[in-house]
Amino acid sequence: MSRVRSVVIVIGGLIMLLTTVVTTYFGLLSFGVVEGEAQQITITLDSMDKKYDGTPLNSTTYSYDESDLDPEHTLEVYFLNEITNVGSVDIRANVVIRDKDGKDVTKRYDVVIENSTFNIIPRQVNITYNSNSKEYDGTPLEQTTYTISGDGLVNGHKLVNIFNNSVVNVGDRELVNATPSIIAENGADVSSNYSINIQSASAYLEITQRKAKIEINNYEKDYDGEGVYVNNIRYQVSGLLSGHTFEFTDYFEDTLLGLDSIAEDGYHIVELNENSYDIYDLSGKSVKDCYDSLFTTFNVTINPNKIDDNVTIIKDYNGESHKESIINQLNIKYGSKLNGSNITDIKLFDGEVVFDDYTNAIDNKILKLGLEITNQSGIRIDENYDTNITLTLTINKRKLELYGYSTEKEYSEESISLEDEIDENKTSGLLPEHTVSITYKDLTD
Repeated sequence: MSRVRSVVIVIGGLIMLLTTVVTTYFGLLSFGVVEGEAQQITITLDSMDKKYDGTPLNSTTYSYDESDLDPEHTLEVYFLNEITNVGSVDIRANVVIRDKDGKDVTKRYDVVIENSTFNIIPRQVNITYNSNSKEYDGTPLEQTTYTISGDGLVNGHKLVNIFNNSVVNVGDRELVNATPSIIAENGADVSSNYSINIQSASAYLEITQRKAKIEINNYEKDYDGEGVYVNNIRYQVSGLLSGHTFEFTDYFEDTLLGLDSIAEDGYHIVELNENSYDIYDLSGKSVKDCYDSLFTTFNVTINPNKIDDNVTIIKDYNGESHKESIINQLNIKYGSKLNGSNITDIKLFDGEVVFDDYTNAIDNKILKLGLEITNQSGIRIDENYDTNITLTLTINKRKLELYGYSTEKEYSEESISLEDEIDENKTSGLLPEHTVSITYKDLTD
């Protein structure tokens, strides 16, 4: 009985062993354990796309049909490449399959990796250049400001502009011509990773006139028959660049010299205009146009030449007018004040009445003297003189001495004729055109 039981147990064990062997065989056969019967497994690597951001693009994602892998096996995917700059590359990877003991059993599989790619697309950057101008300072204007829009720059990247033109002088105006590039923190040029779009084709560089200022002091003098000399004018100019000099022109000098009379309102308003001055740089080149116009006005006052005097003129009666000799005497006396002009006529006033007797004898006549003054061109310039002259005029009487003949006759009732009784040879002081009429008085009985 015990022998039969032992046989049954042995047979049962054989059956179980056989079942295990058969099952294992066909299982191994189905997963490629038997050489030449490798199990195919397809690995799909996920494609990756992104906009350039300066960091690498890589992947850790993939997919496969789990039924193609032995449940006791594990699958490992090792990615071999990545991409940082703009472009597209195929993803490369290695696949390793291990059993539960960690042994590499990849050869038991026919591993198929489906094609996939890494794609990085350019970053869109819009650059808008702004127009730029500056006040003339003798140095070039070479660059301008700008704004960036679109996707913007990656953190740490900066825009480098190579400006291809510049302006120096007033009136220069050129469109901005720039060649932009983008560099990373390490200095590498990463422009190819950007799509750069310049949006401001009308931006320009321009030099404007420099602001300068001139202040000219008002000028005042007494009339001297001449205009005003430039070196008499005091002025201050501010805003000029170092080394630049301001000078008045001949035109301005002639303008001042032409101020030889008094304006009706008492002063001249003189204008400084573009013909009146020039500005030079260190080389002697005119740079006036680089400065804003220095227009200004100032007053030149030419006061009447004041003559305040008391003068005494004494003449002797000679039967003729002393007016011309009085004028000549006044020209001599006031010659230094007349500045080359001459007194051509005078008027004497006895109070409000015109005194016009320059011939007959007068004694210490106090008169108010008015002058008519004419310049060398024959133009009256009385208004240039403020005269307050008192003239004390004396025309002395002429001394006349007469000598006659002594006459003796006996008394008679007849009259005595005294004609031709004047001894002309002994008479003095009588003017030739004058005659003497004698009235006799009988001093004896």
